[in-house]
Amino acid sequence: MSNVHSKPKVACNRIPPHVRSFREILKSFTEADYVEWDYSDVLDMIKEYDAIVTHVSVPIDAKTIYRAKNLKVIATPSTGTDHIDIKAALERNIHVISIKDDIEFLDNITSTAELAFGLIICLLRNIPWSFESVKSGKWDSSLFRGHMLSGKSLGIIGAGRLGKMMCKYGNAFRMRVLAYDPYVKINMANVEQVDLDSLLAGSDIVSVHVHLNDETRAMIGKRELSIMKPNAILINTSRGAVIDENALVEALQDGKIAGAAVDVLTDELSGNINKSPLVNYARENRSVIITPHIGGVTYEAQELAYGRTAEKMLEWFKRNW
Repeated sequence: MSNVHSKPKVACNRIPPHVRSFREILKSFTEADYVEWDYSDVLDMIKEYDAIVTHVSVPIDAKTIYRAKNLKVIATPSTGTDHIDIKAALERNIHVISIKDDIEFLDNITSTAELAFGLIICLLRNIPWSFESVKSGKWDSSLFRGHMLSGKSLGIIGAGRLGKMMCKYGNAFRMRVLAYDPYVKINMANVEQVDLDSLLAGSDIVSVHVHLNDETRAMIGKRELSIMKPNAILINTSRGAVIDENALVEALQDGKIAGAAVDVLTDELSGNINKSPLVNYARENRSVIITPHIGGVTYEAQELAYGRTAEKMLEWFKRNW
């Protein structure tokens, strides 16, 4: 491969300041520019770079890819790649690096599962609203009576890495654990593998842990929500589009389910979450918690994920530069 630069020129977009291993590895083999770009900036500047390390909040779509005349690598320190137009990248022979297949490595990253379980506790114990009440000068525990986890049924949709972690957490809290995954034979102590409808009908808490694809898009819709218990809650830390948000709001309004806590929204990349039906519902109702896609946003997880991404980039460029 003939190159204008002696080292590949890499745009590193929205890199957390604390990820030291990433910076050290890239310094050894690239000309790295650390930038804080939004989508329009990427469109304007991408043509100058051989690679980009992208952030899940900034999409790399077909328009961007076809403007990127020199681009050879798109890297994302995430397991999800729905913010990248993979088809367009393949058509341009651009290599996409993620950490989604680094199974053994990913076992060390527990942040998203921990958040999912934290959302369960926050919702069932009314923690956000009780704290707001205290801040307003009130001290009345009777307003925030909640539920304990022991004895409840926890339903896990998707028995991959995070789903299995959730199963273990459920067991630790003395819960009955149900799991659904059509592609995995689940051999875990105290975990019952069931079909989806049985899980929905039998769970007090349903937690979704699947990758977004054509099969899982809107997999939780009006029909599925109607099967759930009226006192059940729904947790989603995977991708927003896995759940039909309009159907979820309707189910909440009609009392078909009791609550929901999500770390993701269908249109979170649009730049205007004020149009989200779930956000608008949450403003007026004490049954929904929404966090801004913080599942993997811990110091430890980001250090590991960005470091592994840099290692994979180094391996690729050693072979191809």
